[in-house]
Amino acid sequence: MTQNNRPDSADKFDDVNVPTYNADADNETTSFTAQPVTQYAGDENVHTSAVEPTGQVIADPGYIADEPRAPQGYTAPPTTITPDPAFQDQATEDELEAARLRGRLDERREEVRRGTIDFGLLLVRAALAVLLIISGITTFFSLGGADGLTGLQESFSGYDYGNILAIAVPTLQLIAGIFLLLGLVTPLFAMLALVVTGFTAIHEIANAKSGLDIFAWPEAIWLSIVLFVIAIAIQFTGPGVISLDFSRSWARRPLASSWVFIILGIAALVAIWFFLAGVNPLA
Repeated sequence: MTQNNRPDSADKFDDVNVPTYNADADNETTSFTAQPVTQYAGDENVHTSAVEPTGQVIADPGYIADEPRAPQGYTAPPTTITPDPAFQDQATEDELEAARLRGRLDERREEVRRGTIDFGLLLVRAALAVLLIISGITTFFSLGGADGLTGLQESFSGYDYGNILAIAVPTLQLIAGIFLLLGLVTPLFAMLALVVTGFTAIHEIANAKSGLDIFAWPEAIWLSIVLFVIAIAIQFTGPGVISLDFSRSWARRPLASSWVFIILGIAALVAIWFFLAGVNPLA
């Protein structure tokens, strides 16, 4: 292509002679000799000059030109991420729900492992409760040939406030017995049972002619002691799940509350002897 027949739309690549490949009959490749390339000089007023290689190696800048590079010695400010409160609330609710599910699963597993222990606790609790209720009713209504309140007042006549104790003892027996039978608010009423059975046991020992000779004690003393020990045992074991306290933690596994109520019960028992009875039963 010459200057005279060059169209206006031609560019510099139109003067390049592109070799074509023609395979011969035997599919053998024929080597071609590079053809000279005519360079288009463009505008006559533009002068081109050849750039000779200098042999210098330009160091790799180490970053891509399109990406801005932080200046040396520049420290990026710390980024503070503020969590979304709504997301935190949702995460907290999910954690609480998972904890509740784990707690229910643990309770189910514990119920399976408990076996017949709850039925045994029901029998022990009912035995103590029935004996307390019968004793209180017998005293109030003078049933079975009992002397009733009058006889109890005479028995407590040696105490400073014998009349008050004669009413308080059967009242506590009835209240503690009813609530223990139902298994309701067991720690509190097991403590009341501890107080009333402990007072009765010490009263029987103090008025026995045999003194501290345990082999000469009558059955009434031993019965009071057994009831006192059962009240302490129920405080430690709890009422079991066959009770109105079945949803409470102390129904299955009492912890520190047992010791607290036992200490309070013993303290109340000592206070009754020194402030209401006014005597030292062990003297």
